[in-house]
Amino acid sequence: MRADNGRDVDWLQAQYYCQSVGDGRWRLPTIQQLQSLYRADQQGVRCGPFTCKVSALFRLSDWWFWSSEQNGSSEAWYVGLRSGGRDSLRVGSSNGTRTLCIRRP
Repeated sequence: MRADNGRDVDWLQAQYYCQSVGDGRWRLPTIQQLQSLYRADQQGVRCGPFTCKVSALFRLSDWWFWSSEQNGSSEAWYVGLRSGGRDSLRVGSSNGTRTLCIRRP
């Protein structure tokens, strides 16, 4: 998808959002897939009050995006598209986190 979901969501809500899109063939991306969107050489696009270093084709409302991967039983990884870095949050946290979905093969 070229646009995020447009509002803060926790990890379970992010999963549900992707599963409910279109024909049900969408899912959360892996950490590696999200990090591959980051391009240090790009001018970037607005993502909330910041600039995310991604292709101009994207429309983003913030800069943290949930991945499909958990970090233990109570946290999941997210990727920040301002810097391309990753970190983890509690799965119930929704402070600034968005979702970008990718199509299943």
